[in-house]
Amino acid sequence: MPVSEKFQRLHMSASVVSSTVAILSALIAGVAYFRTGDFQRLVDDTKQLELRLAFVNPKNGTDVQGTPVPWTGRVEVRSPNNSVLKGNVTVELSEKGIQIVPLVRPVAAENLWWAQSAATIDSSGTLGGVLNFGDLTGRGIGTKFQVVLISVKAGAVKQGETYADLPRHTAESPVATVTRTK
Repeated sequence: MPVSEKFQRLHMSASVVSSTVAILSALIAGVAYFRTGDFQRLVDDTKQLELRLAFVNPKNGTDVQGTPVPWTGRVEVRSPNNSVLKGNVTVELSEKGIQIVPLVRPVAAENLWWAQSAATIDSSGTLGGVLNFGDLTGRGIGTKFQVVLISVKAGAVKQGETYADLPRHTAESPVATVTRTK
């Protein structure tokens, strides 16, 4: 076989190897891209959801008796076109690593927000839990309290933590004011 023919075959083999290496490199880079979570961030960026939070009970302006007090609320998950999603709200929030946390503070100058236990959430978006207005010894009787729901990264806000300002969050309910009477 002449040298030029051997050179052509060798060059063709090198091209095939080079192309194969390039394809394998692209595949490995693609797998690494998906494994680093960038794909999930990409999906999240293109499918932004809006949360709407609200207290159902206790209602703004009402009296509460004792502590702890059961509460209920609602979370609506809306898509970019502003329609309410009909799927399982618990799964949607869990997949995004979001939890709903109520915070309570006495209405007075420079009082801190107290994080309560994270809300329980059913598949339809009904929220629930208990709120503490003062303590069992009677501290807090006759006091007005503000209550708000916020959505945060799961684990970012823990029960019993205090905040001068609301912690960083993605959504919040309107603030409700209640008075502890007993």
